[in-house]
Amino acid sequence: GQLTNALPDRNTITLVYVHGNRVDAGQAVQHGRFVYRKLAPYAPAETTLRFVIWSWPSDRIKGQLKDVRAKALRTNNDGYYLGWMLSQFPPDASLSIIGYSYGARITTGGLHVLGGGQAAGCRLSDTVARAPIRVTLLAAAVDRCWIQPSGAHRYALGQTDELLNLYNVCDPALRRFGAIEKCYDPVALGYTGTSTTSLGPDGDKLRQYNMCNSVGKSHDEARFFGSSWSLERMASNLFWQGD
Repeated sequence: GQLTNALPDRNTITLVYVHGNRVDAGQAVQHGRFVYRKLAPYAPAETTLRFVIWSWPSDRIKGQLKDVRAKALRTNNDGYYLGWMLSQFPPDASLSIIGYSYGARITTGGLHVLGGGQAAGCRLSDTVARAPIRVTLLAAAVDRCWIQPSGAHRYALGQTDELLNLYNVCDPALRRFGAIEKCYDPVALGYTGTSTTSLGPDGDKLRQYNMCNSVGKSHDEARFFGSSWSLERMASNLFWQGD
């Protein structure tokens, strides 16, 4: 419907921003505007940029452990919703996504759904071949095994042209990521990255950089935008400037 008619040509890039945890609707707009102001100057002059803020219900819940576990479950639902939204774009649309923390988990979940997988017990009624998507993940609060061939989001990489994973081995929040699960001890994709050896051809799509030196002992989203080095790599990925 509306999305099918919204993108007139391949010079238009739709960039979807997915925020992290403990962000209300008003803050989501503020965070989105911050990201837009940082990235927009790097967009090629000939490109029309359409910026979408994907807001999800992440308001703070009392009790830190209760909060992170509840939000982890909630990302499954929003992963499905994001996948559905992406499926409404024309198959040849130029799409890019940037997801931070739990927003990265929603992003990989949405891509998995778009590729025919399911989230929260739901899958799309039909899928069509479409242009691959450029993706940047910041401090990704998602199990590093989930984008592997046997992982919960195993179809995610197959929907991408390139995935840029900016992780941080100094991140104090992601160091405790295993606490979100009761039955096993996952390691976050945004803490150590993931192995590329078992990804097959999709491994060539993955670009990973440790941001400890510039971000430091912090889970602060803004710090990822604090250097021209990281901004240039995000822009190259999201604005389809790299090979």
